[in-house]
Amino acid sequence: MKKLLVLLFLMLIGTSIYAQKSYVNVVGEPYNDSDSRVWLNGAVPSDMKKNYYYKTDSVLLGDVLNMLAERGFVIEQMSCTNVGSSGYMREAIILSKDGTTPSQTISKGDVNIDGEVNIADVNEVISLILGIVREHPEILEQIKKQTNH
Repeated sequence: MKKLLVLLFLMLIGTSIYAQKSYVNVVGEPYNDSDSRVWLNGAVPSDMKKNYYYKTDSVLLGDVLNMLAERGFVIEQMSCTNVGSSGYMREAIILSKDGTTPSQTISKGDVNIDGEVNIADVNEVISLILGIVREHPEILEQIKKQTNH
């Protein structure tokens, strides 16, 4: 049982180190004289004014990409296509950002993401382990069977 708890503890600490990514999908038209539009969806930062911009906003595709870059997003993938017979080009861009905010750093073992590695992190992991065991008592039965063989 102790080996299992230690193993689960180490696994939880190991996986908590890697932050998930947030993605933003940007579809836009490069500047043209008649109409220029940019649409955003996904994990759009809440401090950005809109999920869409038009030429009348004086915000073009490059401006939106710069706004996202200032917030820590980097381009993962880009593609470009012609739209209909009009010949307009439309670009689709996927940007990503690590799940942490720039003001927040995660240290190894900082499970509760409070900026410190201390006993509170150990308590958090133990609570997680006990919660899993309480919800799935068959885990203990499997361990007993494995140790008896």
